[in-house]
Amino acid sequence: LDSLRKACLTYDESNSFVIPEREALSQRIHEINASAGFSRPPFPTGGSYIIGNSNTKKASGKQDLRVDVDKLDLLLNLIGEQAIAQAMVINHPLLSRTDDERIDKSIHHLKRVSSELQTIAMSIRMIPLAGVLRKMLRVVHDLSEQLGKKVKLNIIGEDTTIDKNIIEKISDPLIHLVRNAVDHGIENPSEREIQQKQSIGQISIEARSEAGEVTITVKDDGRGLDRQHILEKAIERGLCSKEESKDISAERIYDFIFEPGLSTAKEVTDISGRGVGLDVVKSNIENLKGWVEVHSELHRGTMIVLHLPLTLAIIEGMLVRVGDSQYTIPLLSILESFKASDVQLFYTPDFTEWAKIRDKVIPVLRLSLVFGKASGQAPPHAVLVIVQYEGKYLCLLVDEILGQQETVVKPLPEYLKPIKSISGCTILGNGSVSLILDISELVKIFLCANPDGNVGKIHFGPSS
Repeated sequence: LDSLRKACLTYDESNSFVIPEREALSQRIHEINASAGFSRPPFPTGGSYIIGNSNTKKASGKQDLRVDVDKLDLLLNLIGEQAIAQAMVINHPLLSRTDDERIDKSIHHLKRVSSELQTIAMSIRMIPLAGVLRKMLRVVHDLSEQLGKKVKLNIIGEDTTIDKNIIEKISDPLIHLVRNAVDHGIENPSEREIQQKQSIGQISIEARSEAGEVTITVKDDGRGLDRQHILEKAIERGLCSKEESKDISAERIYDFIFEPGLSTAKEVTDISGRGVGLDVVKSNIENLKGWVEVHSELHRGTMIVLHLPLTLAIIEGMLVRVGDSQYTIPLLSILESFKASDVQLFYTPDFTEWAKIRDKVIPVLRLSLVFGKASGQAPPHAVLVIVQYEGKYLCLLVDEILGQQETVVKPLPEYLKPIKSISGCTILGNGSVSLILDISELVKIFLCANPDGNVGKIHFGPSS
C-alpha cells in the first residue's frame, strides 16, 4: 500500500505514474497469488512500469459534466419546438411578400444556427455501443465454459454511436442472439473436427453506421439453420401448408423462426428455450422502428443483421399530399419516385394493383384507400413513391410530393395509437399536423392481403 501511495503522489506531482520498488511489490503479490492458486504475475517482469509521461500537461483540456437525463430530454424537446417555430416564421405569408435582403440574410443565419444547435443536441444523445457490446464477452465466456465449448468473440465497430433511448433497449435482444449462437450455433469440438473446422468457434459482432442507420451483425461459423427442419416445424404449427411449402422461399422459411412458440431446439435448457424466443427479439427491434435480416448456410454458419435508426427524435422525411391531408414518409425507407404516367399500371385477377418498373413489378398501395381520403389525383397525374422494408418493395400512390424536411417526431395522441400504419406525427411550418407513416406496418397490411409474401419479389423479363 505504501508503494501505491507513493506512486499516486508521484502522478499528482508530475503526471507520471511510476511504482517505486515495483519488483519487490510484484514478488510479494505473486507469492500471495500463488498461495491462493493463481500463478500469473500481476506486473510484467523487467523494464519499468510507467503510465503517462512526465512531459504531458496536467490538464488535457477535456472535461466531463454529469447531466440529468431528464434535462437532456427537455433540451432536445425544446430544440424540436424551436425548429417548428422557425418553420412557422419562415413560411409566414408576410415574409413571402417581402424582398428585403436583410431579412433574407437573417433567415439564412437563423437556419444555419438552428441546424448547428440541432446537430450538437443530437450528438449529446449519441452513445457508443462499446458498453453494450463488451457485455457479450462475459456472456460468451461463461456459456462456453458451461457448455464445454471453445468460442472466441470478435467485436468490431464498438465506437459506433446510437441514440441513448435505443441503446437501452437493444441489450436484451443482443444477449439472446449471442446465447443462441453459442448454444445452438457453435458445435462441440468433436463435431467441429468432423466438419473439418477449427476447434475454436468464431462469433463476431459488427456495428456500423451507414445511410442514416446503424446495423449490428451477429455472425457465427456454426451449424447454420436447417431450413427443412424449420419448415417441418412450421407445418406442424399450422403456419404453412404442405402445398405452400413446395415453392416457398428461403427468406420466408427464416421468417418462421420469429413466430411465437416456434422452436427448433431438441431440448429446453436454462440457456435457451427460456420462454423468451426470437419473436421477442424481433418485436423489440420493430418497436424501435428497425427490422431483422437473416442469412444462413447449413454447416457454415448464421448471420443475423439488426437494422436500427440512429435516433427516434428527429428524422428526415418526405412530405406528400393525399387529398386534403399531408403525410410524412421517412426518407430512409424511400428508394425512388415516379410519375404514374411513366410506369405501367395493371391489375391481377385478385384485384391487386401492380406497377411494372423496368424489369420488375411492384405492388401498389393507394394511401387514399388506406386512410379513407378522397384523392384529388388519379393516374397518370398521381405519383408513385417506392418504399422498402426488410428487402420488400411497395409503391405508395400519392397525389403530390411537397418536399423534403427535417421532421421532429411527436408521440401520437391516445385515440390515434390503435392505427398501426402511423408511427408518430409532426407539426408543419403552417401549424398543421402531418402524420408520419409506418412503412413496416404498411408492408404488413399488404402481406395480410397477400399471404404468399411476394411483396415486390416477383421479377419479370422485358416486355414481349
